[in-house]
Amino acid sequence: MSKKIILTPSYMKKFKCIGGECTDSCCIGWKVSIDKKSYQSYRSCKDKKLKEKLDECVKRDRKSVNDGAYAKIVLNEEKRCPFLNKENLCDVYLNMGEKYMSHVCTTYPRIYNEVNGVLEKSLTLSCPEAARIILDNEDFMSFDEVFYKNEKFIKQMTVNSNKNNISNYLEKYFWELRIIAISIIQSRIYSIDERMVVLGLLCDEVNNAMKSGKGNDIPIIVEKYTSRIASDIYKEYLKNIPLNIDLKVKLIRSIEGLKLIKCSNSKFLDFIAKSLFGIGCVSDASNEDIKDKYNIAKEKYDNILENKYSYILENYLVNHLFKNSFPLNKRNNIFEEYILLCVYYSIIKFSLIGLSSEKELTKEEIIEFIQVFSKAVEHDKDYIKDLNKRFKEDDLNTMAYMAILIKG
Repeated sequence: MSKKIILTPSYMKKFKCIGGECTDSCCIGWKVSIDKKSYQSYRSCKDKKLKEKLDECVKRDRKSVNDGAYAKIVLNEEKRCPFLNKENLCDVYLNMGEKYMSHVCTTYPRIYNEVNGVLEKSLTLSCPEAARIILDNEDFMSFDEVFYKNEKFIKQMTVNSNKNNISNYLEKYFWELRIIAISIIQSRIYSIDERMVVLGLLCDEVNNAMKSGKGNDIPIIVEKYTSRIASDIYKEYLKNIPLNIDLKVKLIRSIEGLKLIKCSNSKFLDFIAKSLFGIGCVSDASNEDIKDKYNIAKEKYDNILENKYSYILENYLVNHLFKNSFPLNKRNNIFEEYILLCVYYSIIKFSLIGLSSEKELTKEEIIEFIQVFSKAVEHDKDYIKDLNKRFKEDDLNTMAYMAILIKG
């Protein structure tokens, strides 16, 4: 086996699955896909009792169009994987060995992408141990190039900006856009809210350049933002963004409502219920009551998140940019990718404000909420589709609305 260069955030050196000691389980509460090779190996299982369970609980996924999700595991009534035993260990692993584990089960919570022939590996925050080591770090997130032997993985995305005559400008200028995006989010002379707005201004300008046939102007735009973020040139502009709590509450309730309709994650539902109650966001509450409670909770939030634990949100955002190969997506629209990040950030922020109303949150509680949010929301592809549809139908996909979502 040849060795490969892998680009990873430096936190990868600290990560190790803690198995049955974990406070959550990666085998509970969501769809578990099975790749074609693993599915076929299960058909020839020699253990009679396990074979019966495999035949009963592993079914072909006829909707899938790729071999990586060739089949799926039918969860039990408690939304647990049927192969998860009482000790929260995997019966397939215990009885058949690691080589019979599906790609998803072997690699989770690792995310793999390939950029210009270099493999990239990061972690998703839906894993409690990954969330802890990623978010609880006051230093800037840094990246290492390391040698690894070939390992089992499924690539989420492949990027090649070295190709000649690339028509996709986001791919052509991928590294320039990735570097400036991470630089903005790590610019600590600005608050987290301010960094998110500046990132939005960049994405909006790049998107408009592409729409007007000026995609090759992207390096000029990047250079402009690179020089400006080194100073406080955006401070005055950011001060003038109006604070509209009525609209903010309406937008957030609409966004969360989409998720709550179909959500089965009891922990997430409990967090959201406590958060909405914390700011008085109940059915018979007036806007004035909500505003008063929101402002009180927001002050407590600022004292903790902005003044003490802002690095947690910074690490969340940088990890999102890296693991999702920002700004690329199937729609070739950098602003749509920004909207998605903006919505995620706003739900996290709004929820933490509500949770701050009754008590001063600890960093452990903040990290736990982000982990639960990631598991309930970020892995739900249907929710992301519904969200994009809702924003387009209601004409909310503008920088003005995103600034209101972020501000205050």
